[in-house]
Amino acid sequence: MLRELAMASGLEVEEISSCSGFFSQKLTVPMRRLGLLGWAMVLPLRILPLLFDGLIRRVTGYPDFSVTLVAYKPRHT
Repeated sequence: MLRELAMASGLEVEEISSCSGFFSQKLTVPMRRLGLLGWAMVLPLRILPLLFDGLIRRVTGYPDFSVTLVAYKPRHT
């Protein structure tokens, strides 16, 4: 349905994906609740989502939080 919406708006879809998996979601909580202290605590752990979110998604089916769309408006010549 997202592809249909983009096409109805005159956009060419290049990719539909998702982001913010298990570790991304869990690391965001202290960042939001504790402000700068939370950012400092989480900073060394920011590599975890890059390394493990995809694996956790495939093994457990844990859903990503956000859907992403890459599209462009074609030039008409």
